[in-house]
Amino acid sequence: MNIISALHLDWANLIAGFVLGSLAAYGAHAYYDRIHTAGRLSLIRKKYGNLAGAYSNYRPDGSQTGGSVELTQRPDGSFYVAGLNADRTLDWESVLWMDEKFENTGIARYMHKPGHQHGVQFIRYVPETGELHVKATRESPGPPLEFHHIWRPRK
Repeated sequence: MNIISALHLDWANLIAGFVLGSLAAYGAHAYYDRIHTAGRLSLIRKKYGNLAGAYSNYRPDGSQTGGSVELTQRPDGSFYVAGLNADRTLDWESVLWMDEKFENTGIARYMHKPGHQHGVQFIRYVPETGELHVKATRESPGPPLEFHHIWRPRK
């Protein structure tokens, strides 16, 4: 028996096994990833679900801005945030994502509806009072602007 016949490979079965094995591995990974993501999102929804609701908007000195904020939780665990003027018209909106790694913190990107002003909001949730402390920085053109607000839950 020579060495060539001893190394004969069944190429059809080898290729079919590779293709089927690759598909099975991809399917298993996709299933694991979906289950892991669903579990993670479920924890976030449960942990921060109580944030959904209406808030009055205050300045750090305690004075009211006259506006309000409404948070609506979305199925993916994030929150749609609507900043309303005193007459309940939409002033700005954003999407808030609470951080998984840093307890009671989140980040949002806001966009004013009348113009093109936009920026980022850093949010800290205070569970003892139910307040959200917001530090926002404008990223749109113009002079740098940073402002702070406290969103207090409406009773």
